[in-house]
Amino acid sequence: MEWLSVVGWMLFAVVAFVVGRALVDPLCGGDRWLRAGLAIPLVLAGLGVASYSLGMVRYGRGTAAVAAALPILLAAAMSRRRGYPSLGRADHTVGAIFLIAGVLMLMLRALDPTIDAIGGEKFLDYGLLRSILRAEMLPPTDPWFAGEGVRYYYGGQLVVASIALLLDVHPAVAFNLGVVFTYATVVATAAAIGASVSVRPIAGAIGSAVAVGLASNLMPGIRLLVGMLPGPLQRAVAHPIAAATSYDVSYLTGGASEFFYWRASRVIPGTITEFPLFAFRNGDLHAHMLGMPTVLAATGLAVALLRTDPGQRRRWWLIGVVGLLAGWQAVQNTWDVPIILGLLGLAGMLGAVGERRRLLAAVRRVVTEVGVGTVLAALVAMPFLLTGIAGGPARTLAVVPGAMRTTGIAMVGGYGGFALFVGAALFRRPRAQQGWMKLIGLAGGLSMLWAVGWGALAVPLLLFGGALMWWRLNPDRPGVTMLLVAGGTLLMVPEVVYLQELAAPGRFNTAFKIGAQVWLLLGVAIGPLLAHLLGRSHRRMMTVMAIAGGAIMLVYAPLTVGGVILDGGPMTLDGTAQLAEAAPGVAPAVTWLSEQPGQPTVVEAPGTRWYADGTDGRDRLPYSMQSNPAASLTGIPTVAGWSHEVGYRGIDPYRMRVRAVDAIYTGDPADRTRLLEQYDVQYIWVGPAERLRYGDQITIDEDRPVIHAGGEVVIYAGVTRQPG
Repeated sequence: MEWLSVVGWMLFAVVAFVVGRALVDPLCGGDRWLRAGLAIPLVLAGLGVASYSLGMVRYGRGTAAVAAALPILLAAAMSRRRGYPSLGRADHTVGAIFLIAGVLMLMLRALDPTIDAIGGEKFLDYGLLRSILRAEMLPPTDPWFAGEGVRYYYGGQLVVASIALLLDVHPAVAFNLGVVFTYATVVATAAAIGASVSVRPIAGAIGSAVAVGLASNLMPGIRLLVGMLPGPLQRAVAHPIAAATSYDVSYLTGGASEFFYWRASRVIPGTITEFPLFAFRNGDLHAHMLGMPTVLAATGLAVALLRTDPGQRRRWWLIGVVGLLAGWQAVQNTWDVPIILGLLGLAGMLGAVGERRRLLAAVRRVVTEVGVGTVLAALVAMPFLLTGIAGGPARTLAVVPGAMRTTGIAMVGGYGGFALFVGAALFRRPRAQQGWMKLIGLAGGLSMLWAVGWGALAVPLLLFGGALMWWRLNPDRPGVTMLLVAGGTLLMVPEVVYLQELAAPGRFNTAFKIGAQVWLLLGVAIGPLLAHLLGRSHRRMMTVMAIAGGAIMLVYAPLTVGGVILDGGPMTLDGTAQLAEAAPGVAPAVTWLSEQPGQPTVVEAPGTRWYADGTDGRDRLPYSMQSNPAASLTGIPTVAGWSHEVGYRGIDPYRMRVRAVDAIYTGDPADRTRLLEQYDVQYIWVGPAERLRYGDQITIDEDRPVIHAGGEVVIYAGVTRQPG
């Protein structure tokens, strides 16, 4: 395994932690847990903003070095003025959790490092990473739409690319180390926030770390329970669950022997129900995953804001930093910008309510603070919004139709574990008849929601109820209230409205992207709830319920980790190490093309089966090695890549390029020359995918010289012959 790269990345983490503690200290108001947990995420955000800003003039190793030096110099200046904060138990605990999480994910990625096109978007993520590393300035060229800048949020890959340049790490290794580093950062930051808002910090830290880093939805545990039932009862239980979710009866009754880690992310029909362990085990270096440290950093700063009086100057520093994080998140994962600004507003409102301010005064203050944060976010994000978002296909908000809404059973399977844990931690047996009547009324109201087809709202409403209960029991600790209200609100949004777009059908992306961050907020809340539960008297029944719910949520972790260990091959972090074995006909040409300098253009069969004038013999498109391996595995842009470009560019611009590519392969030499010059193509790739799409219609032969031949691929010269 690439141990020098691992050591280099670990040293980077240590430096980021040391530097970050000095930068974060003035914002945390003496909270050692927040200072320890937010250190690395804020350094990563600073590195990203600096790389992004400088990269618009010039990008490369020098840019990455300057971007990394800026937070170091700032931290040194602040330490000289204020003194460097001393280390303590919080730092040691957060560091230990970071190390444990990092070692776990390092093992998983080393056993299953392959960057392939099946079952995810590794081709997209790796293509972006390699394109950034080839770029001389930002935005990078879109690897699937040659000659145009990326129309996708690429900030997370930019941070990984900058670290890879600093440490001189191969892109295929940096891809997997980026996954490892992000996972360790997410788990450690979640633990620190959980400890900060807990009455028992260590219990809170462990609870939040486990909930965010290891827990899953209830469906893997439910499958095991269903599989243990006797035959008739098993079928009676399995059929209604299958009817309400994306599961079928055979998989529900298959037991542990038929466990497949992928299925836990497909609970709610029409979307993805991801949680962190699935995302990182699956190993896509994707935007919603890379943006998690920034969301958690904003969450931690919102907690600090809750504790800061309006008259303190630190409050405006907090608002400013959260606004900057929101702007940076637009470049990493635009979906999260409203979440970060919403946390800013929620923290302001809860703080105003806690101060017993009048409603109008509270609203005025919150609007002002969120307005300032929004302006700062817009200033940071504007270059990206103008180049990466503006001019793309139209996106509009739409009301979710009844047939598209989540069923109550699916919502419970996806997120019910949180409601169960909240209820177990905060339930108090009524002592008077009036209390029992309220409890009966609540149960009746939830039953009515279920009966009229709005059962999915039962989970967020229970979270709201838990938030109010916590507020009543712990008015001096509003952080958990903020987390539960934010999580419940985000769960409700995809049940009411969604963003209509070409990138995915229906509310697929809306529910997916929002749901991924719900896990962070509610997972962090588990820690302080656990600490609260452990401190209660007469807690036996509720403790049993919490343990049972936690056990169900933790079924997935040993099954998926065990599966990776059993099925894993030789340990390596090189994501392309198995390419020669998996695609021997393509691997030599990919290796040769990867070694070519600069950012020329290659043409290969488009990543779609749409073919106006013929038929395409490929299958599993676009998720297969038959779809744009040249561009995706080298970062050299192709004229028309995966059909995802429809969501970024629109149907007509993409199909116009598909027609042009078809004409390059099947047209006469004159048309081919004209199109090659139009798209400035230097390499013409003819491999298995092209032969399956075009067959004997390929007309490229003597009119183009061969500059490389290896395996099943022949590469012809385009408009200019490149040295071979």
